[in-house]
Amino acid sequence: NLEIYKGFHYAFVGSSGSGKSTTIDLFLGLLEPTKGKILVDQTDLKEIGIRNWQKKISYVPQEPLISDLSLRENIAFGVPKELIDNERIIFCLKQTYLLEVSNSLEKGIYSNLGNKGINLSGGQKQRVAIARALYQNTEILVLDEATSSLDNNTEEIIQKMIKNLKNKLTIISIAHRFSTIKNCDCIFFLENGVIRDKGTFESLKKGNSSFRSLAKLVKNDAE
Repeated sequence: NLEIYKGFHYAFVGSSGSGKSTTIDLFLGLLEPTKGKILVDQTDLKEIGIRNWQKKISYVPQEPLISDLSLRENIAFGVPKELIDNERIIFCLKQTYLLEVSNSLEKGIYSNLGNKGINLSGGQKQRVAIARALYQNTEILVLDEATSSLDNNTEEIIQKMIKNLKNKLTIISIAHRFSTIKNCDCIFFLENGVIRDKGTFESLKKGNSSFRSLAKLVKNDAE
């Protein structure tokens, strides 16, 4: 059992097979619980409707979908070109620290990003995906191992961006690299499909030996 409140940053951590991805799949409505219920403001998710719920969520995987389109079209994904709001595109670029990147491209926001975003770095692709979430004005941002393959400098930029987005969005992270979730409001620590503990990074590190061991192991792996 767990509760998630609007505007906060949460994380799910645990060793491989602990249940992180299954928990998120339940949250996203991709899996139906065999026991219990998922409630949104005390209303059963089934009554709200899975599609209605999913419209509130933007999901950013480790390898986000970047199409062979312009930067503006990738951010306003699915919106007809003539209806794209360029002012909102610029706002989203500023929020995700991509404006300087955009200005360095030959045609700015009209520059083609290439197949699978070949013209962007891994961190830039992540930020385009997050800018897309902002453009769509979704309420919840789910980051699924989104920073696991990034260098430290790029990760720092993304962490700074997440800090700025807090209170504007509900953010949920699944992370192997604990450096990405040190500033979370609440971390859920899972073992064998069960939430064993929850709290801030420091409180879990201090009070839970299993969490402390996992944090140490993850740090050594990263180094």
